[in-house]
This record gives sequence, C-alpha cells and structure tokens, in this order.
Amino acid sequence: MNNIMTPEYKSEFTIPAGQRGIIVARFYDVWGDGSLDGWQQPITPPHVILDGDVIELALWFSANSVSKVEPDGFNQEDYINGQSQGGFDQHSQYYQQSFNALPYDAKLIVTGNYQIAGYFSITVYLGLDFGAEGRFQYEMLDREMKSIPCDSNPYIEGNPSVIYYTESEWDSNKKEMSPLSSHSQCSINVGKREGEILFFRADAERSAMGFSDEMASDGCSKGYLSATKDDPENQQVLILRIKMPTTFIGSATPDLTFGCYQCRQVSVGANIESTTSVDPLLDFWTVSSRMLNEYVDSDGYAYVYVFFAPTSFTQQQVIDQGTPPRTPPVMAWVIIKVIC
Repeated sequence: MNNIMTPEYKSEFTIPAGQRGIIVARFYDVWGDGSLDGWQQPITPPHVILDGDVIELALWFSANSVSKVEPDGFNQEDYINGQSQGGFDQHSQYYQQSFNALPYDAKLIVTGNYQIAGYFSITVYLGLDFGAEGRFQYEMLDREMKSIPCDSNPYIEGNPSVIYYTESEWDSNKKEMSPLSSHSQCSINVGKREGEILFFRADAERSAMGFSDEMASDGCSKGYLSATKDDPENQQVLILRIKMPTTFIGSATPDLTFGCYQCRQVSVGANIESTTSVDPLLDFWTVSSRMLNEYVDSDGYAYVYVFFAPTSFTQQQVIDQGTPPRTPPVMAWVIIKVIC
C-alpha cells in the first residue's frame, strides 16, 4: 500500500457566454499524516483550464493562510480570522480564483489527483454582476467526478478509499487523544427546555451572498445549520447535544474501503462577530466528527460545551490541561440532571 498514487479526477463545466465567475475548491476533514494535527498539512489544489488557458488557484483559507490581497477573486484570509462572521471550517482548506467573461460558451476543466480528505467539492459561482438574486452556481461533489483509472473513484461505496492510498502506515503514526479521566469534570443541572435555542438554515439571500456550497433546489444551502444566542448577557454558556451520525473520517482509523455513511462530514463551529469582539482570542473554533466521536455517551450523543463558554474560561482550561496549539480543551460530564 505504500507509495501508491491516488487516482485522478476530472470535472467539466460549461460557462455561459458573458458570465464572469469564481471557482472554489473545498477540502473538508483533511487527513494529512493521520495525526490529530494532520489537517494543517497542505494539500495539492486542482489544475484548472478555461477555454485552453490555465487558471492558477490561490489559497483562500487554511491552517497556513495569512492575510494577503489577491489581484483577482477573494483575498487570502489569515488563519485566525477564519472564526469571524460566517467563518471557515478550521480543519479544512479552500482554494479559489476568479475568471473573466468570454463572448461565447466555454469549457472549464478541473483535474488533479484525489487528496487525502474526507470530502471534496468544486463550485463555480456565476451571475456576479446581478446581486444575490441573480447569482447562480454549478457544483460537483467528489463522488460525481470522473476518475482515472475508470471506476476508481475513492468516494464511491465499495471502492478503495483515499485512506487506502496513504504513503505511510498511518495507523502506526496516529496520535491518540487523552482519556476522559485526565480532563476536568463537571456536574450541571439543566432545566427541561429552559433557555432552548433553535437551529435554522440560512435563507437563499444569505446563502448566495456568503458563497455557500451544497445549495438545495430552494436556493438555500443544505450543508449548514446556525444558531445564535437570544440573550448574550445572560446566556454565557451554551451546551450542544448532538446524536453523532456515521461519517467517513469519524475516527483515527477510517475505512480503507469506502462505505455507506449517514453524513460525509460533520463539524461544529463557534464563530464570533470579529477578532476584536472577544478577549482573549482563541486559536481554535471547530470540532470535527473524529474529535466528537471520542467523547460520545452510551446513547451515541456528544456534547459541545467549552466552545460556547466565555473565552476567558476556555483559555484557562487550555492552560490547566496543557492542550496543544489550535486544539480545544475537553471537559467530561460526570452526570447531567434534567429537572422536569
């Protein structure tokens, strides 16, 4: 299995005449060397050709991105800014580039070797001159792409997955998370449905203006759910309880043969208004399904708590637990009492 090159992929789009646009490649749950900080290792972005001319994709966001003004498309975001506003998934990598309109329909071809990541998509945003209402997009997911050799797409059930093609014995190099017993313990009382905050999908306008992916037929992104505090002054701590679905990279030992999963990728993020709106500013804001699955209870539920506490409290947990950079601390719930 060592030193095997991953299969190639190819995606083709027809760009209508008179349409300038932006192409974005997103890689979620980047695996790297399989360690818990492997997501910080750069992947190789796609090769893009429009009507015979090469379009060089520029880094938009990753663990290694820094603030940089790009001549075209989106400016490169500094890593720490990824947690503000709509934000980015901390463990993912985004590449982008704009292209000018042509007076005729043209082929846009995207090629490359599949990268070691949980989920990969290419999105082309068009109608940029007509506001949110006139904007539209073409999207192709990894499982829909043509593969070379034929029928080798690693995101099709039953095929060797991208993990199969890793160049090293990843299972011998992975770093395990510390056991729960080594973390702080907390007992709480929760009033039944008291202070409940509901999630919502972004509407069509917000989805379009945010250059979201995974658009549904109603124009709203189906890949994201959001929630905000109703009473920020009194709601200092929020607790999210989530029944964990099965995902491809949901543990330190992903499947070598791609299987059937309830979700391709799940992450939970705590975004802030701006990098100056909190003090201290944390260097992490996302937990992945791999991280969450380490701490599910006997019923398959995981709790996200520390992210939604005041950053001063969370930072103290980082100090007390000695967690590595860009890694959240963990608190073990000893007992949860529900008061009816």
